[in-house]
Amino acid sequence: MADTQTSVEAVTPVASIEDRVANLLGPDDDAPPVESPAESTQDIQETDANELTPDDLPDEQQAEPTPQPLEALEITYNGTQEKVTKDRAVELAQKGLHLERATEKVLGELSAAQQRAQQIAKAAEQTAQAEPQMRQLQARMDALQMLADSEGLNPQNIYQVSLADPAMAQEMLAELAVLFARL
Repeated sequence: MADTQTSVEAVTPVASIEDRVANLLGPDDDAPPVESPAESTQDIQETDANELTPDDLPDEQQAEPTPQPLEALEITYNGTQEKVTKDRAVELAQKGLHLERATEKVLGELSAAQQRAQQIAKAAEQTAQAEPQMRQLQARMDALQMLADSEGLNPQNIYQVSLADPAMAQEMLAELAVLFARL
């Protein structure tokens, strides 16, 4: 028989494409470390040795946590004492803070609106006081216009005269100034 040599080569498992890409990109701090198949077999063997037995488990009586009594706070609402849980007290405090801030905002807007209303009232009062003076002034202007028209001293006539006879236009303007002075 011929000597046959058989060699046993160690078979290494082929890494998946994801493992290859991960190795090329470098370690990802957020991702769990990739274990080789040899490491995972070792971990399984260690886990079997570290498994808990029923004797290692605590008694059922000790395992159940005792219920904590809810913290109750006493508050006064509309003159009445009430007990509320801590969570409810936090909720009420948040609502109260929201209401306080909303009230401050509305009061600020109300104050600004009141100031604006006062300014408008003052302007209306000033307008009312000036109205008789404005009527008198308008009446004087109307009378002057009628007088100037009757004398032929309206602006259109003065302009036309100034084109033909500037000296005559100067006289008309002087008469117009006298009329203004009388009113």
